[in-house]
Amino acid sequence: MISLASPDVLYPLVRESISGALDFMIRRAIVETAIEFCRGSRLVQDTVGPVSVAAGDSVLLVPADQPYQGRQLIRVFGEQMQPGTDGPQLQAGVDYQQLSGNELRVNRAYAEFNAIFVIEPRQTAITIPQILIDDYPLALACGTVARMAEMPGKAWSNPQLAAEMKPYFVDGYRAAFRWRIENTAFNTFQNPVVKQEFF
Repeated sequence: MISLASPDVLYPLVRESISGALDFMIRRAIVETAIEFCRGSRLVQDTVGPVSVAAGDSVLLVPADQPYQGRQLIRVFGEQMQPGTDGPQLQAGVDYQQLSGNELRVNRAYAEFNAIFVIEPRQTAITIPQILIDDYPLALACGTVARMAEMPGKAWSNPQLAAEMKPYFVDGYRAAFRWRIENTAFNTFQNPVVKQEFF
């Protein structure tokens, strides 16, 4: 289960640069920025499984009643014969089909099916992952300020401020991405074996 928190604690950081915006506008901008941060960094991950699935079954990564959703698969693996052991990593298009960011369909039966995936807040969320507030509050605040300063025709519109804040946000989610890669037991990239015939 992912720890969630209210984005309200970031209001003071955002209000240092943006004045005149209503609280609900700031909250909406923080949630949208958190979605972008989660997509760019792959920081917040969750798992599903082990579950037993039959060929043709759909697997929902996150139930619809949660304030977040699955976004991108990191690793999918399954064991057909011996429950309790990690099976081989499965291939998209061969072993399963990804129907959406939050749903996939398996093409074969598995005694134990597991998936590791990136999550992000839903568009309707009123909470964001706690780790963003704990570890990356300044990056999130800078991204929110940049997003709001880019809004045309508002009292707080300021393209120059948006251009100044955006790099801090990008640096934040890049740092989070590096941290996630360094602290993950497996590499998401697997170089396939090249089979060649020599004369």
